[in-house]
This record gives sequence, C-alpha cells and structure tokens, in this order.
Amino acid sequence: MPPLILKKEFEFIESAQPITDPISKFGGQPVWLNTPHWPLDPYSMQPMLFMGQVVLDVELFPDAPGLMAYLFFGDALEPIAGSAMAVVLQNAQTAAFNTQLDAAITLVPQATGPTIFELTEDRAMEHKTYHLSFCAVKQEAAVPLQERYVYGDLDYEKGYQFSNSALAGNKMGGQPMYVEKMDPAPAYFSDPTWQHLLQLAPKKGYVGDRGTNFYPFHMDLYGFGLVNFFVSKDYKLAQACTQAP
Repeated sequence: MPPLILKKEFEFIESAQPITDPISKFGGQPVWLNTPHWPLDPYSMQPMLFMGQVVLDVELFPDAPGLMAYLFFGDALEPIAGSAMAVVLQNAQTAAFNTQLDAAITLVPQATGPTIFELTEDRAMEHKTYHLSFCAVKQEAAVPLQERYVYGDLDYEKGYQFSNSALAGNKMGGQPMYVEKMDPAPAYFSDPTWQHLLQLAPKKGYVGDRGTNFYPFHMDLYGFGLVNFFVSKDYKLAQACTQAP
C-alpha cells in the first residue's frame, strides 16, 4: 500500500469585516507575530502585494506550533512567476524564521503595504478580505511525481477539465500537483527535506467566467496557472512556485 499523506482542503469565504486576529486569511493587512519583514519585488524593488497568511496546522505540521507563513507576490512581471513571490515564516518567540530561499528578494521592516484586490467591471480595484474555510483532515495516497499529471488530463475543448482531480484544489499539506514535467523537477517537489505547505488550484479545471484566474482576487497567471508553496522540514526556508502546462 502506498503511504497516505495528510491534507486539509479549503475555500475562500469573503469577510464582511477586516480580520485582525492571527488566523489564516487572504487579503487585508498582515497580522505580524513578530518584527515585520515585508518583501520587495526583485523586478521593481517595490513592496510586493500581501496575498495572505496561513497558520501552520499542527495536525499537518506537528513540529511547527505557533508558526505563521505570510505569502506575497510582485506584479511587475506578467505572468507572475515564482521568482517574484515570497514566503515569510515567523512565530511569536523569534524572528529568526524570516528566511527566504531566493537570496534576490530583499525584506524590509515594513508593517503594512499593498494587498490583493478584485477588479470590477470598469477595471477599478476593490480590496476584500477572505476567511479560509478548512475541511477536516483527509488523506491522499502517495503518487509518484511524474504521474501526478498527464498532458491528456486537460480537455481544452471543455475548458481545462481534469480527468483526475485527486490532487487538485486549494489545500494545505498533501502533495503538490506537478504539471510542468521538468526533469529533474525543482528540489522542493521531491527532496525529503522539503514539505508541501499550500496549493492554490482549481478542483476540476476551468471555472465559470473567470477564465484561467481560479481565485477570487486578481492575479496575472495567464494560461493555466497553479501556485504552490513549500517549506523546509526545519522551517528555516520557504519557496513559492508557479506552474503552467
């Protein structure tokens, strides 16, 4: 029997009020547990957009009590790439977790800054905040990396529909989908010193009239883009990755 990997799927739920507690959320301003460390976009040297913050669930990450991951992306590049994204790790006891795999990303002691938004019909920015509504812990059967996606699994005439969605969807933990088929894959996809933190992806594929933007906020990924975040098992490094088949 292949090993089972724990995960928690989630949905975005719009909040009627700002969220100022140190809980998992997207949008608004970060609720820092320690000294603020805001990343700069390496392509513009402007502050990145704050995407969200997620508490590392002890059911999935038992060695990381009290740890928060703050997620950011820069919008100077179109489409947005992993090299323009950052993950800041922090807990209340120490700021030593503020580390980033990509040395090109500068962190500054800035508490607030630009944040995600929706675009209205007249292309005006509308800032909103979202709760993350998590399901109970589920299990995924381990799937070899090169078998997690097959090119034929996307039916373009039907609008990017997965034939196998077992690893798809928004989730914390579990196994990341792997659609780019690079060989070898980036180390954080398979190296045992890394673990999958979070995935932003559709569950079935193309969603309604949102085209290929599967999220309630604006994010220029173009084509068919997925986002994955990884953290080292010692919680000293973090990495973001965007993928497109």
